[in-house]
Amino acid sequence: SDLLYIAVKEQKPEGPAEEMKTENDYGYPYERFFSYFTREEMEGHMHTAGLTIVYADVKPSGSLRWIQLIGQKA
Repeated sequence: SDLLYIAVKEQKPEGPAEEMKTENDYGYPYERFFSYFTREEMEGHMHTAGLTIVYADVKPSGSLRWIQLIGQKA
């Protein structure tokens, strides 16, 4: 059976769904684009893709929360 694992950053309450962030980790400024999601939104995408969700959880990591899902092809 085919499985798909997805991990995405959770959207914070009242937070943006997308944003550009300027970082300076390599000694020069650069921009990065981020998208954030809700668990319900991601579960909907999995169902729309015809996948059965076999695992879903939200795991904290520092100041972020990661939505983790495993979907199985029917």
